[in-house]
Amino acid sequence: MSFSPAVRDENWPPPPAWLRRDNGNVNFDELPPARAPEPPEPRPEPSIDLGKIEAALARKPLDEIAEKIRALTYGDMIEFAEAIWRVNAGMEITQEALPAALHRWSTSRS
Repeated sequence: MSFSPAVRDENWPPPPAWLRRDNGNVNFDELPPARAPEPPEPRPEPSIDLGKIEAALARKPLDEIAEKIRALTYGDMIEFAEAIWRVNAGMEITQEALPAALHRWSTSRS
């Protein structure tokens, strides 16, 4: 058995009408109409909530802590003081040691 490649017919498929040549020229009368590219769809504008930004900039964490402490009952205050005393392991609470004690208490609650 011998293998023979398929014979390609140069005239098939026929070219479109606008590509046929007449005396070496392209027939421009039969060109398909030009199409402009589709404009890209507009991207939605990001929404910015200026109220949230303003609230974040005006936020004062120390004022928030003071507000929370004012809302505590006397019993809550006693429990808070005992918890800080416990995490400080009986060491004297000084100005220098207080931030570390508060941090230890806050991480012991999570």
